[in-house]
Amino acid sequence: MDRRGFLLTTGRLVLLGGLTAVSAVSLRKGEPGDDECTLASRYCSKCGLLEECSLPPAVNERAASVRK
Repeated sequence: MDRRGFLLTTGRLVLLGGLTAVSAVSLRKGEPGDDECTLASRYCSKCGLLEECSLPPAVNERAASVRK
């Protein structure tokens, strides 16, 4: 392998690694943890703090789950 091929391969692998890391971080930020509160109403049903939460989306989610 010549120097040019080595540099191209290394550059591609570095870019692929960076893209993978950014993807993993963005996917991880999409799901809150059990003890982590979010204001996004679509996560209230999965939140570990739903029963004690007083935020309006959580109140609405509890009311909706009672109606079901």
